[in-house]
Parts: sequence; C-alpha cells; structure tokens
Amino acid sequence: MMRVLLRYLVPVSQLDQDEEVKLKHLQPLEVMPTITEATTHLKLLKGFGEIKKRVLHSYKESYDLLEIYET
Repeated sequence: MMRVLLRYLVPVSQLDQDEEVKLKHLQPLEVMPTITEATTHLKLLKGFGEIKKRVLHSYKESYDLLEIYET
C-alpha cells in the first residue's frame, strides 16, 4: 500500500531535462508569507524531521542550514 501512496506523492517533472539543485542560490521573496503559511511550513519541517529520525534510527550526521547559506 505504501508503494501506491508514494506513486501519487512524487511530482513528475514537466521539463525535458532535470535542472541542477543549487543549495547556495538565494533569491529575494516575491511575496511575504502570512503567519499561518509560515507556521504551517515550520510544522511540516518539524514533522519531516521526526519522520527522518524514525526512519533512520542510526542517523548521527547533521548539518547546519545556516552554514549552507552563509558561504
């Protein structure tokens, strides 16, 4: 059943080629998120972090997000 659910959760790219992910690329906001949107986003990040901990029991490595954006 999980395999079926994952099939619907994975977005399909409409591009001819996949674009490179640029971790250090920043761009200005076009629209400021509302308090509700920002809160929801942070709760989702926290939830995915908990799922990651449960899935990867022996996960000991972590990285600092600030380190990525400061360099």
